[in-house]
Amino acid sequence: MPEGPSETTQRRTVRAPRVPVRRTKDPSAASGVNHLVWKSSGSLSTTGTIASQYFFDDDAMPGDMFFDSGSADVFRFDGTTWTHEQKLTASDGACKNQFGESIAIGTEVIAVGAPHDSAGANSGAVYVFRHDGTAWIEEQKIVPGDPGGFGRSVAVDSDLLAAGRGNSVVVYRYDGMTWIEEQILTALDAEPADEFGFSVAVEGQVILVGAYSDDSTDVDSGSAYVFCHNGHSWVQEQKLVGSELARGNYFGWSVSLSGDLALIGAPYGFQNRPAGLFGSAYAYRFNEKRGPRKKG
Repeated sequence: MPEGPSETTQRRTVRAPRVPVRRTKDPSAASGVNHLVWKSSGSLSTTGTIASQYFFDDDAMPGDMFFDSGSADVFRFDGTTWTHEQKLTASDGACKNQFGESIAIGTEVIAVGAPHDSAGANSGAVYVFRHDGTAWIEEQKIVPGDPGGFGRSVAVDSDLLAAGRGNSVVVYRYDGMTWIEEQILTALDAEPADEFGFSVAVEGQVILVGAYSDDSTDVDSGSAYVFCHNGHSWVQEQKLVGSELARGNYFGWSVSLSGDLALIGAPYGFQNRPAGLFGSAYAYRFNEKRGPRKKG
């Protein structure tokens, strides 16, 4: 599996391919129900900020017990500039845990993935930090019951956290004291090498999961899955496949959610253009006529 580089992004504009909007009824919907689904909605320009992540520790040398243990740096915007606030490390950090390979920020909550944590035979872990008004404090270390690189991707929103593991995503909910496992998500058409869960995003009661190695269009063309909470459990609502995908485009390598918008990256998209590998991002919009999704 290719390894994605760590990111430091500030005020980046992303433009997706222009694709006509089409409203389509879900064939699985009951007769007479206007069950609209996610379709591509054209281009999107947005500005965003990501602090920084390091899954290699610059302060350690090969042979040291903390070599590649990892860290994450938090920056806060004061209205004019981004100022370094705190460096986060695992309380039980160890060699090659790669703490910080994935990060997510919620409302005064930060989740940091360490997919090579050895607490459970390289099962991986996710560390949750909460701001106490003065500093970021490690609140909980989440370790899954089964091995599989848990924490290679992570997303958090309010009391909801999702983390990639193997070919699945594990969902946790905060009960006011601890993060409790709620459900394990898998694709209805899962294949072992699809890399389902390589990327994940959470917004309210919606979870978006990338599977960049899915072969729905061609080998490794990729796909993404939308899950919605129906009040009782998480159910797969729709599978997204970008237009014009070809072999090795890796659609689903990165995913993001904001309100009724979903953005899905395909870093090797449009590889047949003469100038080489450009990459692309696809924007989708959810039609609210199906019924509102309330946050929380």
